[in-house]
Amino acid sequence: MYKFIARHMLAPLLDVFRGTKTMKRLEQLERSQWWPRHKILR
Repeated sequence: MYKFIARHMLAPLLDVFRGTKTMKRLEQLERSQWWPRHKILR
């Protein structure tokens, strides 16, 4: 339960306060981790 709250509520809230894009970058990395090599190199 804490993991869900931290990831979906606390971390995005911290991004807003800090003016960072940490959660957006994390989502991009999670999507791209299974891309084929040629797509990553582009």
